[in-house]
Amino acid sequence: MEGERRFSYIRKKWAKGSLGAIISSFVSLCLFFFCIGISFYEKGNGPLVIGALALFSVNFLLISLRFALPVEKGKFIERRPVYVALGVDIVLLFLWLALLLLGLRM
Repeated sequence: MEGERRFSYIRKKWAKGSLGAIISSFVSLCLFFFCIGISFYEKGNGPLVIGALALFSVNFLLISLRFALPVEKGKFIERRPVYVALGVDIVLLFLWLALLLLGLRM
């Protein structure tokens, strides 16, 4: 009986705002990599479009945080997708701040 695993056959519904947080976090991540790619392609002398896309990425990041922060309470609610979106958002926010401070120093 040691090898038996317990399976839960109850499908938990996602917490409110999970889908919006995941979608806006994914868009923010794609815009981040797009900005970094354009910046490397232009050898650091990127056009004004990079700044606009970066602000757009931060905007989607804040929208995702707005969706993800009021996490529902309850026993049968799946909160993992919201926590993943929160983790990605926090890492991206610190990356944008680090890049901003690095750009101000130079």
